[in-house]
Amino acid sequence: MTAALIDLVAETPLSLAAAAHRLPPLRDGRPLSPATVSRWIIRGTLLPDGSRVRLAAVKVAGRWCTTVEALNRYLGDVTAASLPTLSTVSARTPAQARRASERANEALAAAGV
Repeated sequence: MTAALIDLVAETPLSLAAAAHRLPPLRDGRPLSPATVSRWIIRGTLLPDGSRVRLAAVKVAGRWCTTVEALNRYLGDVTAASLPTLSTVSARTPAQARRASERANEALAAAGV
């Protein structure tokens, strides 16, 4: 199993509780749970394309530790995967869409539908 490595010397270390508190509160103003951050490390987040992205972390004295930079990379990856791309957005002009609709209607009429 290969995981993204973090450098605790060059990056700013965070406990899972500190990582959770760096993020905005969720429902009813409650803070994000450190258990959620732990799930991001262990299970990762399923992306729309079916792949998974995991929060980079290391075990230090039996406890998980991540970094500010790793958290930023993880959130950036999840956000980027959730945004539409040009391949998912129709690149047809309104005239092209109208002509395609007319052709589809003609094909349905010819089929007796």
